[in-house]
Amino acid sequence: MGETDGVLVIEDESGLSLIPLMGRTWAPRGETPVIEHNFNWERLSAMGGITLQGRIYFRVHDGTIKKK
Repeated sequence: MGETDGVLVIEDESGLSLIPLMGRTWAPRGETPVIEHNFNWERLSAMGGITLQGRIYFRVHDGTIKKK
């Protein structure tokens, strides 16, 4: 970066939730189906970045990344 030893990294972050897929269910005719599952699913955050020289960085964090 010219006058400094700094490196410019262009990055992006995305959050993922490990929600179970509940595509289909059934119930007797005239009754509303009830889907039961644990609501304590885990969350992940993934970050990726690339420098102007083409170097790639990637990191996965358990939980969410919160602004302090």
